[in-house]
Amino acid sequence: MTALEITGVHAGYGDAPVLRGVDLLVAEHRLVALLGPSGCGKTTLLRTVAGFHPVTGGRIRVGDRVVESAATRVPAHRRRVTIVPQEGSLFPHLDVAANVAFGLKGRDRHDVADRVQRMLELVGLAEHRRRQPHELSGGQQQRVALARALAPEPDLVLLDEPFSSLDAQLRDQLRQDVRDMLRREGATALLITHDQQEALSLADEVAIMRDGRVRQQADPATLYARPTDAWTARFLGDSVVVDARVVGAGTRAETVLGTIDVTGPTDGRSVLVRPEQLRLGPDGVPGTIERTVFHGHDSLAHVRLVDGSTVAVRTPGAAPGPGREVRLVVVGPGWLLPEGGDD
Repeated sequence: MTALEITGVHAGYGDAPVLRGVDLLVAEHRLVALLGPSGCGKTTLLRTVAGFHPVTGGRIRVGDRVVESAATRVPAHRRRVTIVPQEGSLFPHLDVAANVAFGLKGRDRHDVADRVQRMLELVGLAEHRRRQPHELSGGQQQRVALARALAPEPDLVLLDEPFSSLDAQLRDQLRQDVRDMLRREGATALLITHDQQEALSLADEVAIMRDGRVRQQADPATLYARPTDAWTARFLGDSVVVDARVVGAGTRAETVLGTIDVTGPTDGRSVLVRPEQLRLGPDGVPGTIERTVFHGHDSLAHVRLVDGSTVAVRTPGAAPGPGREVRLVVVGPGWLLPEGGDD
C-alpha cells in the first residue's frame, strides 16, 4: 500500500513558483529520503505534506485520504502526519514523558501511560521520563522528539534534517538508531536532507529533487550506479563523466579513458564511471596527478589527462603526490547517460 502519493504538485510564495509539478511515492513501512541542493523545494514540499503551506495545483494523498488538492484541504492536525524537526523543539516546560504524551490527548489515561512507556523504551530513554529537556543531550532530545512523533501512530512521519545540529560521531550513531526504531515500530517516513551519505545509508529509496521537480526516485544502489542524467550523476557523489562514442553494438565505448565496457541507453553520448572504478597501475591511459585529498581510509586523486581534462580517482590509503606520472584503467562497466540529460 502507498502511504504517501504526491501527484503533479505545484506551490510557491506569491508570484514565485517553487514546486513545479512534483511526483513522489512513499510505500507503507518504507523510509524515503528527499535529497537535493539548497533552494530546490525540499522544505516547501514537506510543508505542503504537513498541511502548513497550500498547493496551487496537483494532489497529495496520505494513506487512503486526499489531504490536499484543488477541492480539498485537510487541516494539519487531522492529517495523521507528524514531524521531527531539526532541533527537536521539545516543550521546555514539560518533562520527557509529558512531551511524548502531548499528541495523545483524548485517549484513556492508561492507554497514554502504556504508549508513552513503550515509546520511551523504544528510544532507550525510559529511565529519563521525569527529566526536563534542558537536562538532556542533543541526541537524547532528538530521541524524545522521535518518540513524540511516533506515539500517535501516524500514517506518516516527516523527518526534517533531524541530525544536522549534532556532531559527526553522534550524528552517525543516531542515524542508525533512528532507522532501527522506525523499522521496529513499522513506521513510514519521509526524510528531508541535503546530506548524500545520510540519504544513501538510511533510506530504502532516494528521490533526487532539482528546480521544484523530482528528477529520479530509486533505491540507493540503483540511483548511484544508474542515474537518469548527467546532472544527477554529478550531484550524487563523486563522479567522472566523459564524452563517449558507442561501438560494439552498444556494449563498448571509446572515451578519453580508453575503450571501456558500458551498459545503459544505446543513444548515450557520455559515460559515467565512479572514482572507485579507476585504478592507478602500470597500464592504461597516461596522466599526471595534480592534487590529492587524504581521507584516512582512502584518498581522492585528481589526475590531468593528455587532453587537458581532469578525472577523480579513489585509491586506498595515501595516493602519490602532485606531479607524479601515472596510468589509469577502468574496472567494471561504465553507465551510458542519455543525450541532452544535463539540462
